[in-house]
Amino acid sequence: MLKTKIRDGIIIAVCVVAVVITAVLYSLFASSHIFIESKEHLEEVYSQVRATFSEKVVGHHDFLDSWEDYIDETVNILNGDDADAAKQRESELVGFVENQWKNIWGYTHFYFIGTETIDESSEQSYKRLVNCKNVYGETVQFRIRRSLEELLSEDKGGVVGTREDYGEEGGNYMLFASRVDKTNTYKGFEYSAIGISFDAQAILNLLTLEAFNETGQFFIALSDGGTLLQTDPDHTVGGNILDHLAELSLSKDELEKIRLDWDGANGKEQKSDTLLITEEGEEYYFSYMPIGFGEWMLVGLVPSAGVNGSLSRFRTVTIAVMALIFVTVAACIAFILIMNGRRRVREKSFEVKSREDLLGVFTGKTNDVIALFSTDTFACEYVSSNVKKVFGIDKSRVLTDVRVLLDAIDGEKRPFTAEVLKAMPNGDTWEAELSMVNAETGVKSWYHLALYRSIHGDSDNCILFLGDRTKDRQMRESLEEALELAKNANEAKSHFLSNMSHDIRTPMNAIIGYSTLLAKDAANVERVREYTKKITYSGQHLLSLINDILDMSKIESGKTSLNIEQFGMPEFIEELYSMMSAQAAAKKQTFSVHTKGAIPEYVLGDKMRLNQIMLNILSNAIKYTYEKGTVTLCVELMKESVHNHAHLRFSVADTGIGMSEDYVKSIFDPFSREANAETKSIQGTGLGMAITKNIVDLMGGTISVESELGKGSTFTVELELAVTDAPPAEEDFWQHHNVKRVLVVDDEEDVCMDIKELMEDTGVDIRYRLSGKSAIDAVAQSVESGEEYSIVLLDWKMHDMDGVETARRIRELAGKALPIMVLTSYNFEDIEEEAKAAGVDLFLPKPFFVSTFRRAVTKIRIDGAMPEVKPVPSPARDELSIAGLNVLAAEDNEINAEILCELLDAEGVTCDIAVNGKEAFEMFVASKPNQYDLIFMDVQMPVMNGYEATRAIRACEHSRAATIPIFAMTANAFDDDVKAALDAGMNAHIAKPIDMNRVKQVVCNHLNKAKKPKNSGKGKK
Repeated sequence: MLKTKIRDGIIIAVCVVAVVITAVLYSLFASSHIFIESKEHLEEVYSQVRATFSEKVVGHHDFLDSWEDYIDETVNILNGDDADAAKQRESELVGFVENQWKNIWGYTHFYFIGTETIDESSEQSYKRLVNCKNVYGETVQFRIRRSLEELLSEDKGGVVGTREDYGEEGGNYMLFASRVDKTNTYKGFEYSAIGISFDAQAILNLLTLEAFNETGQFFIALSDGGTLLQTDPDHTVGGNILDHLAELSLSKDELEKIRLDWDGANGKEQKSDTLLITEEGEEYYFSYMPIGFGEWMLVGLVPSAGVNGSLSRFRTVTIAVMALIFVTVAACIAFILIMNGRRRVREKSFEVKSREDLLGVFTGKTNDVIALFSTDTFACEYVSSNVKKVFGIDKSRVLTDVRVLLDAIDGEKRPFTAEVLKAMPNGDTWEAELSMVNAETGVKSWYHLALYRSIHGDSDNCILFLGDRTKDRQMRESLEEALELAKNANEAKSHFLSNMSHDIRTPMNAIIGYSTLLAKDAANVERVREYTKKITYSGQHLLSLINDILDMSKIESGKTSLNIEQFGMPEFIEELYSMMSAQAAAKKQTFSVHTKGAIPEYVLGDKMRLNQIMLNILSNAIKYTYEKGTVTLCVELMKESVHNHAHLRFSVADTGIGMSEDYVKSIFDPFSREANAETKSIQGTGLGMAITKNIVDLMGGTISVESELGKGSTFTVELELAVTDAPPAEEDFWQHHNVKRVLVVDDEEDVCMDIKELMEDTGVDIRYRLSGKSAIDAVAQSVESGEEYSIVLLDWKMHDMDGVETARRIRELAGKALPIMVLTSYNFEDIEEEAKAAGVDLFLPKPFFVSTFRRAVTKIRIDGAMPEVKPVPSPARDELSIAGLNVLAAEDNEINAEILCELLDAEGVTCDIAVNGKEAFEMFVASKPNQYDLIFMDVQMPVMNGYEATRAIRACEHSRAATIPIFAMTANAFDDDVKAALDAGMNAHIAKPIDMNRVKQVVCNHLNKAKKPKNSGKGKK
């Protein structure tokens, strides 16, 4: 009991000492903080006063400077020979000066200041006299500290201080002076400066301090401590502030620091500071800061009570509050000691509750579960509160029987029973890994189970710990997956290099082999032609392989971008049809194009990339389809999923060899090709579908494939393309061409309804019939009623009566005046002769588009003449001719230049070679207006590259600089390279190696579009 009292006494003493020390430390801290705050406040206030004072003094100086020319001119007139002018100017000067001091500036007098100072033997600081003369001719003496020359030089342009004016009026004044450019005389008085004087009180008014209840006062002092001005003339400072400070309680170090801060001699920088001083028992804030000229110091003296005011009260209140806290703490300690006995009674239960709370905090922020239970009854003394969150099981149920937790085990038997637990030695731990499921959410997690048995007397308990290992397991699985991906990537790389090596060596072997045979059989013309043909074929295959590899590499590196622009779907589908129909015809296959729904006329997208997708799929379909097989392209408008976007589905179905189910899963992998007897003889890189898949992904679409061996394949691409308005068309087109009523004949009603819907906004009356017989009846009725049709759109293949018979009988009824157009997906050439005999005027390709129909109407109405049966075909590649052209070619490689010249010479083209871009530019500038028909421009060249040369040509003054066709002819064949060529001012892009069919096609297409007539002697284009 005694020990307890001693302990309690020590505790009370320690608390009292701690409170007292805290109060003292806080008081010291508060005093220091108050001083810092007050110092900053004072410096801010004094800075404002100093700025006001300096501005006024500088203003006086500027004022005097502005007078200098006027005063000099006046003095010259007064000293001149013209007495009348001098008298008038003197009167003006007096009036001017009086007006300035009375009405504007408020000074007392204006003075001409003498050139010399008179020294006096005096103990005063102001022991020199300077003679001055006012405008009335009266002489006045001012007492100054140093020579006039020193003051004018060092006081920054002429601010001079004085104490006594021994002139006619006497009193305290300040004289501000400014040096003139040259010494002059005024009424016989030689002067070197001019000045104005102010009553000292007017200057002191600038130093008014309204803060701190106006208890502060200001001094203007010199660096040696001498006082120029002070707002309280009765203060005991006297003539020197530093001497006065030495009489106070300041230490030698403090006084020495102040003297050093004030010392401005020899260019030293004066400094500012604030400190506390005690004078006559009262504490003051003593502050000083340099004014900025004449080594003057602005000195402030303010009672600390006026500055600290509220802060001191705050400190007092805070100390009082701390005293109250001390009393309260003391009372609390006493209360605690009183309650100490009661606390000991509850100590046991408190410790238990604390342990539970600690475990609750630990488990509440984790998914770990802890339970303490009896091995006899399985009832729990403690279960962590997060059991409901983790396993979806009520805590009350677990408290009753811990084995309820085992119900959460995922498909496993209970890991322990009463017998197992009883068999565990005391202090032993049993562990297991479990998969457990939350009963409410169904979320599966992984846990580490640990059981620890503890026997104390009659108490036989177990501690169960379920530690969440889900993240660890996921991390391990992720690492295993990453390792597997790395292995696969390494295998893929090796596989890629192996395949690339194999596929490149195959055509290279053919090229080298046939080149050897070519040299051996050079005299055999037939064999030379055969070897050359096979070398060309192998070279094209090698080029295709290289292009695919580079394209694939660029896509996978993320450097491929889309070039979004407006393009027409009709033209796009027509181009696809025209490009693929020839390939299909070569294998005697049936190639058809169909549409479903109102396909938009114009969309926004990357036409070139979309074209690449469809050509890859269609080329494969034709390549892997037997002769006389069928390839079908269907373009279908699906339900809109994005506003103002067309959801288009492109389906390519063929009756080809098909693919196995296993290969379909890997068809989009690079270098993936199905190896069987039928594909062995078909050339391919195995990159086409991988490139296609990547481009579709880049465009935000999807691609899928369905296939069966021996029955064919169907590829489906779905894309979202923004719908855009069509380019402005001719107003009243249909009325202008007298198209009022059109009869559509097709045995598929959906086709008729699509055409009707597409023509809805044109004002044309669209009527349709579903058979040839009903169409004939409709034409007959229109002839009888006089409401004849403007045009008949006729399907070629119908069930009851085909297009041939229907067209023939309509022609018999309506005569030759009624245009009959056939809407078909078949090759025009196959049915041309039969259609012409039946009276058909024109063919339209399926699917139907308004723009295509408009062009057909324009063609059929020209001059009222009836055109030939088939549309004007594009010239075949073999029929294209560029003979007769004169060409300038920029090519730095000698071999390439020689090959180009030989190829062009074979086509009847004259070619001049420039070895770099600069030479090409110079040759063009020096050429005659019609010397060159076009320019072939390589891109990568020394001195000046192709882009620079093109820009230089376009910018020169040659008459054809803006119009001459310039074609890029380069091995840089990516989309970015094509764009760069066009941006530089070129007209088109031709990729190397040179394909003369491609060259002729590009050149002829451009020249035909330009429609520029050639000079006589040029060959046909």
